[in-house]
Amino acid sequence: MSSLVKVKVPLSDWNFDKIYHFIEYMPFGFLVYRAIYCTKVNPNGKQILTLSLLISFCYGLSDEIHQYFVPGRTCSGIDLLADTIGGFIGAFIYFYWNKSVSY
Repeated sequence: MSSLVKVKVPLSDWNFDKIYHFIEYMPFGFLVYRAIYCTKVNPNGKQILTLSLLISFCYGLSDEIHQYFVPGRTCSGIDLLADTIGGFIGAFIYFYWNKSVSY
């Protein structure tokens, strides 16, 4: 979607754009954490959270840079922040869920 020119999203008086970014990146962060957790390297949970945060940031940054070159789209630091926080929260949900579930 980031390459589409000016996609119209129905909005109310309040701009939900940042919430959409946050919600889109939550599953991404969840899956990034899970992918790292399931490797044979198996670092501890805090290391995986840090790496998930870094990966979410880098992926969000690449998306924002890409949007800079798409006509009608803009590059936004606030969007990047929402992406990164969403990715981190998704990773944290997996971290917390994984700690509470015993196999």
